[in-house]
Amino acid sequence: MNKRQMMEKKILEKVDLLIEIILSLDMCEEQEKSVYLEKGSLIAEELSDLLAELIGPNEDYIQDAMQELILQRMPDYDFEDSAKDINNILERLNQRESKTADEFSVSQAAPPLDPLQKAINYLFPQFEIIKNHRHQGHYFSYYIPSLKVAVDDCSSPV
Repeated sequence: MNKRQMMEKKILEKVDLLIEIILSLDMCEEQEKSVYLEKGSLIAEELSDLLAELIGPNEDYIQDAMQELILQRMPDYDFEDSAKDINNILERLNQRESKTADEFSVSQAAPPLDPLQKAINYLFPQFEIIKNHRHQGHYFSYYIPSLKVAVDDCSSPV
């Protein structure tokens, strides 16, 4: 079995697990629903990653493919309730992904620039600027190698 066939098999296994969870959602009590929704969103996340490898990272295509695979493999009983559960699981997945993306963007945000660095970036936007550069035994706050210009911040005590 080649890699693609193995991936397709894993995708179908995840789809079958999602279908089991969706069917369980119809039969469970209200207090159990949150547990099943959480499990479903975890499986949907794994399925989303597998589909992204197979068909590319476009979220719209992945969501459509997930829904289509679930609907094709699901038994034909009470489709309307099942469609609601599918949407609930996919909404939870989207909320989880957006929360993770927000956390990632906050953690990856660049540290704020000091006023001198902002000024140098404004005056020399096309040049590489090196921070805390050592030249002939002296440290300079900023150095622009292509212009051979060193800038030191004299406003703050060293």
